[in-house]
Amino acid sequence: MAFNVSAYYRYVFLAVSSLLFASASEARSARTLVVNPGSGVTTAVDLGDRAPRARLSLANARGVKALVLRRAQTVVKLRIEAGRNASPGPRRLTIRARHGDIRLPLYVPFGLPAGFLPPRLTAGLAKTIELPTAGVRGGLRIATATPCLVSAGRGAVGFGRAFLLPVVDRKTARFSLVSTNNSAKHACHVVIQERLDNRYDGRALVSKLRVPVKPDSRAPAGLAMPRLGRVAAAKHPRLSWSKVRHVNAWEVLIRPRGKHGKMIWQTVSVENGKRIRGLKAGPYEWKVRAHYRQPGGILDIRSKFSRVGRFRVIP
Repeated sequence: MAFNVSAYYRYVFLAVSSLLFASASEARSARTLVVNPGSGVTTAVDLGDRAPRARLSLANARGVKALVLRRAQTVVKLRIEAGRNASPGPRRLTIRARHGDIRLPLYVPFGLPAGFLPPRLTAGLAKTIELPTAGVRGGLRIATATPCLVSAGRGAVGFGRAFLLPVVDRKTARFSLVSTNNSAKHACHVVIQERLDNRYDGRALVSKLRVPVKPDSRAPAGLAMPRLGRVAAAKHPRLSWSKVRHVNAWEVLIRPRGKHGKMIWQTVSVENGKRIRGLKAGPYEWKVRAHYRQPGGILDIRSKFSRVGRFRVIP
């Protein structure tokens, strides 16, 4: 069988060229370089060819510049800087090498205006915060820590530690913030990240907000533990306990008392000084604690449970 030498050399040439081109194009799939306004990043790019032949081209610069710091045999070291007034959005740095162009994706995150002041919060009461988001291409991730919660909605339902936030018309983004701590003055610390490379990470940090929180002066710092009254045996026993200041709700628990171990506590609906109905005859245990539930908010301040009392339901 005849062997085609020219075809063999063409095959080898194409294979080597493909490897060199793939090496030179590695940066095309690299993670986006984030350059925050007023700062810069340094990166090294493997060209797969002699670096002295590389030329830089930065499309849509808009306040961003790229400089060659050092050229090695096959690697070029670059410094990419963004001015304080650099326009937010994506960029593309093209390195023209012998075996093809290498494209580095760049991104300048948007920044909150220097004079942006978030509103003050009252503990337990949610407040909507509106962010100016001109230039944002993807979504935002809003995160906070105890004792604060965030939500993309207006109500208390759906609050959590972190939330993905859509950007409306690339101009504004709104989220709700609430603090569950009413003990003293404190602040909610909110971290805002921009979506980048289909994920959220610290490279695309937009800003950190410190939102001051003041206590709700109507809510008490704590509640006294109620004391149980004596309960006479009856078919419908009357349950009573001491009054506690600032209380607007009560939690009453009962369970049967027997020789075969203790049963699970169950919540019952009964007002102070009223009779409890619908119980089977036999001995019971009970306890109660006081609540202050914040009107229009989520604060629920609770006392300790009272000591356990006993009563008997007769047939």
